[in-house]
Amino acid sequence: MVEKIKEFLEEYNGATKVQMNLVMFLDACDHVCRISRVIRQPLGNSFLLGVGGSGRQSLSRLATFMSNYKIFQIEVVKGYAM
Repeated sequence: MVEKIKEFLEEYNGATKVQMNLVMFLDACDHVCRISRVIRQPLGNSFLLGVGGSGRQSLSRLATFMSNYKIFQIEVVKGYAM
C-alpha cells in the first residue's frame, strides 16, 4: 500500500507546479485511503481536524488526485460577500 501511494505522489509531483515532499509512512497512507474512500462516496464529504502542520491539506490533495477529482479551496476571511 505504501509503495502504491508513493507512486501516486510521484505522479502528482510530476503533474503540478507545486511539489509536495511528503514522507509516506503507514499511518499517513491509512489517512489518504480513508479520505479517498470518503470523497468517492455519493455526496461524500468529511471534516478533518488536527493541529497545524499535521498534513490534512496535503493528504487531502493527494487523495483528490488519486480519485481524479479537481480540488478547490475556500479561503477563510473575515467577512463573506457575493
